[in-house]
Amino acid sequence: MEKVVQEKIKENLDSIIMEENLDSLETGTSDLPRLKTSVTMDFAGEKNSSASEAKTLLDSLVKFYFDSDAIEENAYLEYRKKIDSMNISSMMFQLKSGQHAITKLLEEIDMGNMHPRLFEVLAQLQGQIMQMSKDHQTYLDKMEKGYKNMKDQVDDKNYNGGIALPPGETEGSFGGPITENGGIKSRGTKGLMEGLRGILGGDIVDVNPVEITNENSVVNARKKAELDSLHAKESGVDPDSSGDYEIEDDIFS
Repeated sequence: MEKVVQEKIKENLDSIIMEENLDSLETGTSDLPRLKTSVTMDFAGEKNSSASEAKTLLDSLVKFYFDSDAIEENAYLEYRKKIDSMNISSMMFQLKSGQHAITKLLEEIDMGNMHPRLFEVLAQLQGQIMQMSKDHQTYLDKMEKGYKNMKDQVDDKNYNGGIALPPGETEGSFGGPITENGGIKSRGTKGLMEGLRGILGGDIVDVNPVEITNENSVVNARKKAELDSLHAKESGVDPDSSGDYEIEDDIFS
């Protein structure tokens, strides 16, 4: 029986080898399991998307801290925006590509590839992704503090919130000349207030205090003697008395 089976196998093999029309052979792939479709990544599109998101982030951050006039006039601010935008876009693209690599490894393991090296690389990538996220957040925090400090320095340089002198004002109504750094020399507080009056004009309203003096007021020092005599008569005390008082002995008994 074994010999018959071997002869049958030999005949089948000979018929396959001697087949002239090999194109007519069928492989029988209809019974094979369907492979899982893999997710692809558009690297160029993701890179452009990261750059666009970084630029939008920097624009909103700068508009939050700076006025529109300061943004247009400050060339260093524009250059700083470009550098930070490039760094943020690079970090965002690295995060996206790292997450895509982790997805590919998970798909490979899910397909049945249980090589130990795959699990090792997967763990390393996951740890790097976590560290990259922390570094990205730390960079954003430091960048925001940097722009905030820059805004304070620009305000100090431009005397933000100060009083602007009229065009062509060189001498002053403040009693002294304007210094090279834009400061004003004033001869005392009186000269400073007079200068402010000249700049602000009608915005300052003079207020003259009105003294209301009550002739019978206790604190009227001009008529203290007369008031003391009047109060003494009302209370039944002789104003001409010496004012000596005697202490009764019963108090100490």
